[in-house]
Amino acid sequence: MSDIRYGIFLRPDPATCWAVTQITLALKHQYGLVSAAAFAPHATLIGNLKTEASEAELTSTLEEVFKKQKPLPVYNRGVERRESDAFVYNIDCDATGGNRNEPLAEVAAKVKAAVLSSLGSAL
Repeated sequence: MSDIRYGIFLRPDPATCWAVTQITLALKHQYGLVSAAAFAPHATLIGNLKTEASEAELTSTLEEVFKKQKPLPVYNRGVERRESDAFVYNIDCDATGGNRNEPLAEVAAKVKAAVLSSLGSAL
């Protein structure tokens, strides 16, 4: 079994990517915070995915999910500190900020179901 692990991410629009990149680079240069600038801006749908499937099989499975997916709204609630002392942009809520972003949660569930059922993966 391979030790390779995958992550399945959604990327924001180019303007948001550019803004986040500028902010994280400023934090790196001004305060030495390097981890934020180490990763492209993204929302994690699945992280730390271990699978026996080939990259081609994984890509094919994901293409089936995403070719049916219509654009969905994502709302940035700003930066939050998590229990692990990590700082993240909260995009898990709907426009009211009080409820879960159901369309985003549904996409994550579809991706997880497809990966687990067709590839025999472990999360």
